Amino acid sequence: MKLIYLWVEKFRSTEKQEFFFDKEFNVTYDNSRKLTIKRSENKLLNLGEKITNITALIGENGSGKTNILDLLGYRMNDRFNHANQMAEYFIIYHLAGNQFIVEGTDAQKLGVLNESAQRLSRLFSIVVELKEDSSLKFVRFLQDQEEHQLADFINIRQKFSKHWSGSSFSLERDPYYFFQRFAIDQNVRGIFDKYRFIRNAVKLMESRSPGNFFQLSPDIFITIKPSFNNEETELSLKYRERDYFNFIKILKPETMETKEKKEYFIHTFLERSIHSLCHELMENPEIDMNRVQTLIKKVSFRKDRPKKYLLDILEVLGQLWDPVIGDPIGFQHEFFYYYKQLYDVLSKIPENCFQKNLIIIKVYESENKHISAFLRHLDMVKSGYNPVSGLFNTSVEPLSSGEEAYLNLFTSIYYSITSVENVQNKTCILLLDEPDSFMHPEWSRVMISQIINYLEKTNIGYKEYQVVLTTHSPFIISDIPKQNLIALQKQENTGKSIRVKLDELPETFASNIHTLLSNEFFMNDTIGEFAKQKITLMISQLREIISGKNYEEVEKEQIEQWIEIIGEPIIKAKMVQLYKLAFNETSLQIREERARRLRIELNNLD
Repeated sequence: MKLIYLWVEKFRSTEKQEFFFDKEFNVTYDNSRKLTIKRSENKLLNLGEKITNITALIGENGSGKTNILDLLGYRMNDRFNHANQMAEYFIIYHLAGNQFIVEGTDAQKLGVLNESAQRLSRLFSIVVELKEDSSLKFVRFLQDQEEHQLADFINIRQKFSKHWSGSSFSLERDPYYFFQRFAIDQNVRGIFDKYRFIRNAVKLMESRSPGNFFQLSPDIFITIKPSFNNEETELSLKYRERDYFNFIKILKPETMETKEKKEYFIHTFLERSIHSLCHELMENPEIDMNRVQTLIKKVSFRKDRPKKYLLDILEVLGQLWDPVIGDPIGFQHEFFYYYKQLYDVLSKIPENCFQKNLIIIKVYESENKHISAFLRHLDMVKSGYNPVSGLFNTSVEPLSSGEEAYLNLFTSIYYSITSVENVQNKTCILLLDEPDSFMHPEWSRVMISQIINYLEKTNIGYKEYQVVLTTHSPFIISDIPKQNLIALQKQENTGKSIRVKLDELPETFASNIHTLLSNEFFMNDTIGEFAKQKITLMISQLREIISGKNYEEVEKEQIEQWIEIIGEPIIKAKMVQLYKLAFNETSLQIREERARRLRIELNNLD
């Protein structure tokens, strides 16, 4: 099962444009509204056992690339609310043999429906069959449970527009006879998702599975820090009065035993939670803080159970907090219910993870179920609406900005292919919107290779993958054959987005990026604008001098200094040639003059 064709009659700035996502079939849809499909003679490229195809949408910002991903990836609610109010389109998939699936709007315009199938809603999804004359015959509606679950769209981005509703990010399936769509925001993946991905990559590495896929340094670790402010209230806590801790060791954490570090961390966390909750209560005029102190004093303390004492205080404070703060903002449960759940998973983390004021989890060490449970719980409370969602800050360290962007991307891919249910025998159509944005060129250069290798080597997820991405990176384009590129351009006079032919573009696969950049489709110039302006000005100055204009010696020196640092050899040679004509100097004279000035500078330094 694979995506092969999209016709856009009208969607945002795109009108009457066709897009091909697979070269095995030639699809035509002409002005007479006749839809035909023919098998082509193009040889399919083997990208791997699981990767059926990769297509790149290229073009400048504003050319309409993301609109195409929107149209392919919208869930039903967003199709009704945004895509289909002013949209007309249809999408074709190859099912098997001579059968195809068509979904879109206004099926009557396709000319494939018989009289018994004329009554359709605006959105339709049907199975058609290819006849000998290349026309199509209606077979049935796509209502078979297995057929409409043959493929999923997974749309991964760093930023989604306002047109994407909250329901788009649910992993629950739409109750419609269409292929399912899931939107994944790669910037909101939690710490447990990242931990799972890294652990999966470790397993792939340990299995010595061949292939270059994204891996982090073995020294990588997760840090978890409480996020309270440092202010304490005037509460009198009994266990402090009893000198429960050996404060000499607290002042010198390097002398603390492993068990003591865990005990100190948890006690400190509980105590700071109490002070933080008290601060919140103090700011509410309905709370009598004298009554609060009285209630706290009534809590019994046993020296052998200090954590129980602190938890009892939190329960008392929570009972005060619930009616005046929790209930008005709609929390589903009481404060202490949320807090006790968090405390329970925290207390089971192994002792060797605790430092005095933070938790450090070495990701490459053996996986621990209690660590997994704690990280999973942190993600759960942070994604929900509850009073303990901000108690911890988490990070993966040490990471460069490029590694962090890569981790977010691959974590999102891993999360997608492991979180959607029943994917083993399905196709995943993976939509990636500028996945290399804000990355170092080297990260961009290896991205396609690493995506392919990771999807090929991982033993989880979908049966096969078809990738559609947007980019303006020459590194990514040099990994993709020209026949797999869709080029978009914005018309200056109309603002419309149109697909442009790439006949003049050389073959892109394994092409040198300088060759790609020199093509006018990608860039008007291959040097920076400031450098271009500076060279243009020098050419004008040199030509005026050649024509007889007088010049100052300082002007000559400045021109020579700029020519000396030009990196592009052809441009530099031309500028040197103009310089010689302007100042009537040979290359020997130029070198001698340069040496003379250097000797003067050295003498000045001495």
